Amino acid sequence: LPLRVEGEVIGALAVYSTEAESFDAEELKILNELADDVSFGVQTMRRREMQRRSEEALWQSQEQLSQWQKLESIGRLAGSLAHDFNNYLMVIDGYCDVLLADLDEQDPMREPLLEIRKSGERVAQLTGQLLAFSRRKAPDFKPVSLAEILEDSRNILSRLVGKDVSLVLDCSPDLWLIRADAGQMQQILMNLAANARDAMPEGGRLRIGTRYAEEAGVAGRWAVMSVSDSGVGMDEEPRE
Repeated sequence: LPLRVEGEVIGALAVYSTEAESFDAEELKILNELADDVSFGVQTMRRREMQRRSEEALWQSQEQLSQWQKLESIGRLAGSLAHDFNNYLMVIDGYCDVLLADLDEQDPMREPLLEIRKSGERVAQLTGQLLAFSRRKAPDFKPVSLAEILEDSRNILSRLVGKDVSLVLDCSPDLWLIRADAGQMQQILMNLAANARDAMPEGGRLRIGTRYAEEAGVAGRWAVMSVSDSGVGMDEEPRE
């Protein structure tokens, strides 16, 4: 007796007897009704499963939207703080330049002022990263070194992953320059490092490397940045 669900035969209800012609018309009618009941039960279970999956997908979408809204708020705050911070930095750097211009090369105050000026430049790079995170800064595409980007990001990545995660940078020193926005590349690294940290709650190792590779069917060599960790991994959906 075929089991049909929404017009598709998904199986059969088989009833056996040791004797030929052992089922009369009434019994066959009952067996057919039983097969219909089984089919209806399977159809109901399928629909409930589809409904459950739909509700779960809706919940995940709402949760994801909530997270994006939180990130957007954080981004706006980061952008606002970065702009204010840049204003203060301009004052600090400006006064440093004025003082340096008035000092002789041998003046003992030059070295401390130069260190203040260098620290100001480093802070300016950090505010640039905040502006890139908030998307208030237009992309600045130019030839950059992946090795330098990784080295400049070492401290912030180490703080991001925490003391229980070992950060390993493995860079090819002779890698070609690539055309990219250094701030955006650092943001990518920060996002991947945060994901890696979440995948290794008990600690582990995060490795970021650069190398050359050749794509199948594509001419030439390509600069590649690879990120791997010893965490729980991911299934196909987030990988896509």
